Amino acid sequence: MVFEELRLCSSVPSSPVSTSPKIAIVLGNQDGVFVSGGAVTGEVVLTLKKAAEINGLKLKITGAGSTKWRESFGRSTITFKGEESYLNIEQHLVDFKNKSTILQAGFYTYQFRIALPGDLPTWMEKDFATIRYTMEAVLEYSEQRTSCSSKILRILGRTDFHGTNQQPFEIVQNKKIGFWRPKNLQVTFALPGTGFLPGQNIPLLVQFASDCDTKIRKMILMLIQYNSYHTQLPQARIKHEKVVLQEALFTSIQLTTKPTCIRCYLRVPATTATTFSSDLFKINYKLVVQVYTGFVRPKFLLCESITVGRI
Repeated sequence: MVFEELRLCSSVPSSPVSTSPKIAIVLGNQDGVFVSGGAVTGEVVLTLKKAAEINGLKLKITGAGSTKWRESFGRSTITFKGEESYLNIEQHLVDFKNKSTILQAGFYTYQFRIALPGDLPTWMEKDFATIRYTMEAVLEYSEQRTSCSSKILRILGRTDFHGTNQQPFEIVQNKKIGFWRPKNLQVTFALPGTGFLPGQNIPLLVQFASDCDTKIRKMILMLIQYNSYHTQLPQARIKHEKVVLQEALFTSIQLTTKPTCIRCYLRVPATTATTFSSDLFKINYKLVVQVYTGFVRPKFLLCESITVGRI
């Protein structure tokens, strides 16, 4: 994805040939992707077409989440919204301690490295909910004038795994199937753990044990993201969202009296948001497995919460 650099802005009226100082942010990672707990690196390039009196150059990184949607009540429509802040960092690249200095015409480069907190949520862009991070460079020069340049940052959140997320998971379900002569069927679901990384495969082992020959009509595996969005004004409201990220289908599974094992893999999308909870956002994941022996409802159902995070 290509991120657009915002146009340079100046409080000085534009002229056919501008000689005002120009600044531009060049990120160390050109696509603007950085990880919570890491650092944003790059440089600010200052271009002077003529000598100028420079007072200072600083960088700002801000991050905030917002929710907003409208609901109709009879003939009236109410707008619900909420906001919360995650990040507000300011770093001086050039600071002359309330003084100024004259720089000659030419190009000047100022490198930067700004550490990020480790608890930031992943960036998000939806119609009714956003999590945005922006870096802005501000140049202060003669006669209290300013020039600025901005970049959008795609920050990926990090959720640390707890010890329980690394423990093997197993659940066994026993049921009878059939009408005239019910048969015993046992299904075992097993995972190496319940914590996974973006881009990682979720390895699920499903084992069937039956006391006679039978057939599983179909088995559906789904990785589902459950999101809830909250507002604060004029009152608290909640909007829920369910997104099926990955899905796999197995049909006509023939069983005998010997145990039958099926290894399944669902891939966690590489850029998905990590598990997160705040006043405005709650992002959770579940692994759902539906086993059908008939045509109406699943006979066996697994719905297990998992954590998506970065180490």
